Amino acid sequence: MKKSAWLLLLLGMCLGRLSAEEPAVPPVRVISLSPALTELICHLGGESLLVARSRACDRPASVTALPVAGDFGTPELERVVAVRPDLLVADMLQMETVRATLEDLGVTVLVLPLRNFTEYRQAVAELGRRLGLREAAARELERVERTLAEYRGMDVSGKRPRVWFLAWHDPWMTPGKRAFMTEMVELAGGRSIGAERDCEYFAGSVEWVLQQQPEVILYPGAAGRRAEFVMPEWWKLLPAIRNDRFFRPEDESLFFRLSPRFPETLRRLRHWLHPREKKQPGTSEKPRAAT
Repeated sequence: MKKSAWLLLLLGMCLGRLSAEEPAVPPVRVISLSPALTELICHLGGESLLVARSRACDRPASVTALPVAGDFGTPELERVVAVRPDLLVADMLQMETVRATLEDLGVTVLVLPLRNFTEYRQAVAELGRRLGLREAAARELERVERTLAEYRGMDVSGKRPRVWFLAWHDPWMTPGKRAFMTEMVELAGGRSIGAERDCEYFAGSVEWVLQQQPEVILYPGAAGRRAEFVMPEWWKLLPAIRNDRFFRPEDESLFFRLSPRFPETLRRLRHWLHPREKKQPGTSEKPRAAT
């Protein structure tokens, strides 16, 4: 047999082996009941795979044209069945018992928590594998590492301000050690006053907040329709208020979702925590101080 024929045979054998090891991913019909995972699927190039969403999924704007299959983490079975999905993804299920019902209907349920950057990486890799988007997932993982390394390498020789990220005001909900916003604040050069609590969120008392004396307060919910917020009198005892460092970002989704837009969240946090630095690239929103 000629040498060229042997080469062709060897190439065919290799390709056949690769095909057996890495089967082609069939088309997948996906429901996402997580706004952050919806953003991530679209960021990876899988928007065409989505057949339905949760009512909370609103980014990118194009996904709002999709049918609604339930609320955040809460599927509505009739709506799910109507779109004939293969896969339902969520970062949490409000009722874990619904998983068995969905699987009995032939729907694979994939829960991918997004409570920190480790879990974000895991979600990227798993979606890349499940949806046939491995190359895009690899690029996203590289972007994550590059961005986090950039912020870890920033100068923090100056004082890290004490930051109170307020998730809700009735009661005073604060992220603890396990919440991604605590990690975000640390990366941006601050110290979350809730970082010592080994939980995701907790209700801090007035006395506890006064003891912590936060130098910066961030409350995304105060600027939008979610909250009719009136600053309490006792806040005037906090350094953040005395120094006019209470910020109410307009786009709360940047701060309540660990999504592919996390570099923008970090840029804004860095700008607010260290305002004397040169403005971070991409920081377009002017902080809104309390009046």
